[in-house]
Amino acid sequence: PQVHAHPHELQVGYPHKSMWPVLKLSDPPSKWFTTLYEKPPAHAFLTGYLKHGRSIQVGHGDPNQRLPFLFLPSLQQELFYHCVKARPIKSQRDILNCHLTSYFNAWLDNHNLYGQAKRFVTAFAAGMPTQGDSIDRYFNDYPDGKLISIIREPKSWYVSARLQDPTRWGDLENACEAWQASTEAILRIYYRYPGQVLILSFEELLKNTASTMKGVCKFLGLDYSPILTRPTFNGMPLRSNSTFPVKTLGINHDPIRRDSNLTSRERTSIDDRTSDLLSRIRRLQRHPAHSAA
Repeated sequence: PQVHAHPHELQVGYPHKSMWPVLKLSDPPSKWFTTLYEKPPAHAFLTGYLKHGRSIQVGHGDPNQRLPFLFLPSLQQELFYHCVKARPIKSQRDILNCHLTSYFNAWLDNHNLYGQAKRFVTAFAAGMPTQGDSIDRYFNDYPDGKLISIIREPKSWYVSARLQDPTRWGDLENACEAWQASTEAILRIYYRYPGQVLILSFEELLKNTASTMKGVCKFLGLDYSPILTRPTFNGMPLRSNSTFPVKTLGINHDPIRRDSNLTSRERTSIDDRTSDLLSRIRRLQRHPAHSAA
């Protein structure tokens, strides 16, 4: 209730969605809007919001899971122009704030728009920590911002990743290198921005959801709400986003056991490549203050 939750994935990145944008203050507002414009809301307005896309595609999903998403791109554009004209634009942050203001107010059936005062916008930005100086530029724009990263046990992650994209993740060695690069990037950011980065365990998030989310609230300075233990969109329950079939609403514990789909040789190979780094992450998660020092 105390955040504006950006649905699905933040796509303001330029020239790629995983890169934090660079905007010129000398450019006209029309170029700012075009650069930051996110296409998924217009598509969801026409077809309905859908989180677990692969489950629908392979025939395991329920078409009724498409939830209403009343979003008007033309209204967003007008709101954005109004916002940039109504206040001094002295920094890229001012432009980004206008984008977010126009985004959440053009979402007409946003059930959480009113009510409690908001302290953060929360958004998922896939791959951004590994994209050069993107995170540095994010913190430059939002020095009071936070970063939360979820690290998944690599064997379980590999089973899901290779099913999601066999071409990209089918090779075990390449997949392990990618997991290591991403995890090492998060570690560097953690130490570079002490107190602003939280590293969560994917497995703990599923097994001990309430206690994990209470820790997230403490980190962000938010009041805890039980709704944080349930997968929702706009307050409505939905299935988890998975490359495997998901039959029920709510927390799905199946991903914790994905490594049973690996051969013993695959498990050993992944452990040999990742166990030391995973141990560092687990120690840090158990003793975050000590590790940061």
